[in-house]
Amino acid sequence: MQNQSGPIKQNNVFEPVLPAFVQQGTGATYYVDSTTGRDTADGKTLATAKQTLAAALNCVMPGDTVLVAPGEHRGGKTAHVRGTADNWILIAALDPANKPVFRSMEPEVRNSQGILIGGGSPSTASAYLKLENLTVDGAMGYGISTQYGQNIAIVGCEVYNCGFGSNRAGFFTGSAYNFLLENCISDGNREHGYYMSNAGRNYIVRGCISRNNHCNGIQINADLNYAWMDEILVDGDGQDTGVKSVQDAQGIANTVLFEGNILHNNNLSAPNSGTFNFAGVHNGTLRNNLIYDTHARAISMWQGNARDTCRNMAIYNNTLIHTQADSANPDVMTIPIDAGVFWGDDGERGRAQFSGDSEGVVVPGNPWTGTPINVRVYNNILVGACGISIAPSQNERTNDNGGTMTTLTADSGVVIENNVFGMEQSVALLTTEDAGDIIDAAVRAGFDAGNNLFVADWQQTLIVSHANCDYRLTPASPAIGAGCPVAPALTHDLRGTPRTGDADVGCYAKGAPCN
Repeated sequence: MQNQSGPIKQNNVFEPVLPAFVQQGTGATYYVDSTTGRDTADGKTLATAKQTLAAALNCVMPGDTVLVAPGEHRGGKTAHVRGTADNWILIAALDPANKPVFRSMEPEVRNSQGILIGGGSPSTASAYLKLENLTVDGAMGYGISTQYGQNIAIVGCEVYNCGFGSNRAGFFTGSAYNFLLENCISDGNREHGYYMSNAGRNYIVRGCISRNNHCNGIQINADLNYAWMDEILVDGDGQDTGVKSVQDAQGIANTVLFEGNILHNNNLSAPNSGTFNFAGVHNGTLRNNLIYDTHARAISMWQGNARDTCRNMAIYNNTLIHTQADSANPDVMTIPIDAGVFWGDDGERGRAQFSGDSEGVVVPGNPWTGTPINVRVYNNILVGACGISIAPSQNERTNDNGGTMTTLTADSGVVIENNVFGMEQSVALLTTEDAGDIIDAAVRAGFDAGNNLFVADWQQTLIVSHANCDYRLTPASPAIGAGCPVAPALTHDLRGTPRTGDADVGCYAKGAPCN
């Protein structure tokens, strides 16, 4: 099919620029061996290794490396560690092909962690730290937690079966600044696969797998109850020199990128949520992701306890398959239309209904009230009982803030074009059942004229094999060349196949190799 899109669509994509991992000095290397090590040893050779990670981290300085030998290791909380911009601290597997496994060695403690480095408050957070090729299995609390971390990279790590003692996630951070998750696996955890909470800035989740988790595959939510985020300043020896605030908007998660991730069979105990679940996110990009076999919506955007709803979101070249009958919501994606929920017309905060709290945090004035939502949805495959739902918040539904029901109008900045829907056109754009028809006629006209395709027999024509979870495009798929060119351009698909010629819809380009 020839591309019908016309001019290039500028997605205003937001890509966080994170500092690179650097070790410029001649730092020391410490070893951890749970079998032969002793915490009273110096840890500077494998023969004189420390027994626990906590003991090794009590020794490190900026630029140092900790290598962990294969085998089972004691999990739990360690000291906060802080490198510098020129000399990060690295904690890694001694043998990447035989990753060490951290377990909760205190099963009677319901919140005992797998790996908890720093956290609790900004003053005890870690900074300029990289974790690489580590595994956690069966921790009662979080698998890997770096709360309040600044400049943290977690690469090639795996977390399994955690959180069953205290309803916790596989990977967790909160109020973070410059945070990278790359090529990780989160599988079978009691809460979310990956959880980024509270206010924060510059998150990247790339090339990760989230599967078989009881709640959301990836959860990111801002929260006015925890509305601080600080940049930790350290001197050359890693000692505190003070705390410098860098948060310019309380209660918002700002500038996030999620690309090349695979999420499947999540929301086992939370069918009323979203596999990608975002609350209070500004400036977000989702591209080249695959979601299938999900027990909830593929993508859900809302406000929750954040200061504002989601705004400035670019969602393109994803494949979203939502066919599980046990989901409480049949739509593939929700787009919020709230314009300052919890805020009265006078700009002052109204009555907030945070969970478990009759009065939320009071902050005067919402600078985003009335500004466009700016959600742009291009070049996606969406398969489900129905497609995209437009949803006001619960407060808007009940007029609890004294306002009136919001309507999605042409000036909202919501654009839905060049997508392929595996469904009839009549169910591709809806509003939530109890909201009534709150979509402006001009918006419906733009959707109808937006080069979207509707393929009722999608299993036969669109993708290779739904039964085998093979969502590559068939040789004659209507998604080939049906997309619009976007800027910045995507050069490769989920599998690394070059994207050439016409713009193909979904996370796979035509001719992608078999999974």
